[in-house]
Amino acid sequence: MDINILIEKLITEYSINNIPDDILISSSTEVLSLLKEEVEFTIPSFELRSEGIIISSIIFVSENFIAETRVNPNISNFDITRRKSVFNLRFESNKVQQNNNDGSAANNYTIHKFTFSHAHSFSTSISLIDSPALIEKWKNNIYLAFPVSDLIL
Repeated sequence: MDINILIEKLITEYSINNIPDDILISSSTEVLSLLKEEVEFTIPSFELRSEGIIISSIIFVSENFIAETRVNPNISNFDITRRKSVFNLRFESNKVQQNNNDGSAANNYTIHKFTFSHAHSFSTSISLIDSPALIEKWKNNIYLAFPVSDLIL
């Protein structure tokens, strides 16, 4: 699949509007060129920073591989591992408070996080922050990409 189409679909599905398309594309180009397989799932991960909620990485899942690329315009930073290497799937949901610079409470957030443990002590984490409209779609894509029945023993 064309990288521009993948990124446009990601932006549309997850309402990503705080980072330019060209940064998402440049952060993903190299890792996608190595996969050599059709991407079945594209799942974003978000971070809570002082400037707000930002996309931190993108998980691309193909038939045989999981590729995670960190979104950064200045460096190429990615991991690729076998899709069938996941032996544990952990989900956690935590409430956090982000304070203003003066220490007063600013916003309360819920951070939803999946961690996939792989063989050889490697792990992949994906987070979504405070998005009730997207949480079910996001979790459903993760469950489809990593069905419990595929966990290795």
